[in-house]
Amino acid sequence: RIHGVLKEVFDYPFAHTGFLEDGLIVPERTEAASGLSLPMPEARPPQENMVAGQALRSGEAVVSETIQSLADSIDYGDLRSAASVPIGGHGAIVVGKADETTYRQFNLHLLELLGGYAALVLDRLRREAALRDAKEAAEEASRLKSTMLANMSHEIRTPLTSIIGFSETIEEEADLLEATPADANPSTLSRFAHLIGKNGRRLLDTLDGVLNLSRLEAGQMDLAAERIPLDELAKGLVDELHPQAEEAGVHCEVEKTPRPVVARVDRGGMQIALRNLISNAIKYTEEGGRVRVRSYRAGDAAVVEVEDTGIGMDADTVEHVFEPFRQASEGLNREYEGTGLGLAVTKQVIEKMNGDIEVDTEEDAGTCVRLRLPRAASEADAGSSPGDEP
Repeated sequence: RIHGVLKEVFDYPFAHTGFLEDGLIVPERTEAASGLSLPMPEARPPQENMVAGQALRSGEAVVSETIQSLADSIDYGDLRSAASVPIGGHGAIVVGKADETTYRQFNLHLLELLGGYAALVLDRLRREAALRDAKEAAEEASRLKSTMLANMSHEIRTPLTSIIGFSETIEEEADLLEATPADANPSTLSRFAHLIGKNGRRLLDTLDGVLNLSRLEAGQMDLAAERIPLDELAKGLVDELHPQAEEAGVHCEVEKTPRPVVARVDRGGMQIALRNLISNAIKYTEEGGRVRVRSYRAGDAAVVEVEDTGIGMDADTVEHVFEPFRQASEGLNREYEGTGLGLAVTKQVIEKMNGDIEVDTEEDAGTCVRLRLPRAASEADAGSSPGDEP
């Protein structure tokens, strides 16, 4: 639009517009009349002595009647004189001629008006963009907050209701057992006690997830690196989560490694990350499916993978899967329990241990989450080659 006005109002053979980006005046457009060679467009800092930089620094029109006298290394082609006006603090407009000459004051005023109007438009566009971004961010934050509140309300209220209900029933059964032992059913008491424990652990997991995320974001979780055998750690967690896998009808195992894979990580942080991944894999795998945990060396990295034959994810879900309170299904009608904190906590704790996390997944075909961690060197490494991936 600027160049359209320049062509309609003025007859300068050269026209140029540059905008300030990341501390440099970046050429947006440079034009010359037929038969004239163009100046070489280059991004330059406004502190240099070029005419556009002078106009931007001074905030007013600048004229160079002899462009070759400027102490800079720019190739100006056939340009011999130039005038420039600032576009507020956004950049500068330059017009020029192929001969050394003066510029009419009236034309300079018109150019300053053009630059001023262009600055007003850019200011308005940037304000609108900032407001639009702020509005979208606020709407997204509000949506996530609503989802989080719905999930948290559901995750806390449901187990608490069960805990209270079954505790009242146990109390009644206990009273009955005490009054008339022949009519009581001890197996019922055992089953209710199991359900109380299950719902209590679900509530505790919810609160632990919120606490871990808040501690990580506040920088209050201390992580001390030490030598941790990954297969040994994974075996302990698979054993710990065996009841969950058995109840879901999912076979969960740790693949044997020819030699231990030792990472230099924090034990507590690694337990949080792997527990979340294995528990997630079990939860999202249907009855009869499998979850495998394997570890191996890859150069200077110790790698551990949690692979399942579960429901997998589509590309849109993977893009947001590490954001707090995000799940493939959300709200009270979602198919799977959980707050959506597990992967967010896992990503943060892995990154704080100088590792990274990758996800390979396909909808209805399963998921493999891969953790790459700093490998702890051992004496056995001295004669080994770096490529030990399976």
